Amino acid sequence: MGLCCTIEEIAFTKKLFLKFFPCFFVQAREYLQLERQFMDMGFSSEKIKEALLLTNRNQSKALEVLMANS
Repeated sequence: MGLCCTIEEIAFTKKLFLKFFPCFFVQAREYLQLERQFMDMGFSSEKIKEALLLTNRNQSKALEVLMANS
């Protein structure tokens, strides 16, 4: 099965998405950065996801949750 869109259409869609929903990009980047930091500390991806969602991506609170549950 081939691509459903051209590269130009994908780029245009991305620009529109970022124009109307820029906070999602920022939140996703924040989440991934924190996830990488916690994974480097040895925590599992699943536990990190739970802690970050529970604390609304608050780094220090998420670390407290992770440490309390390890």
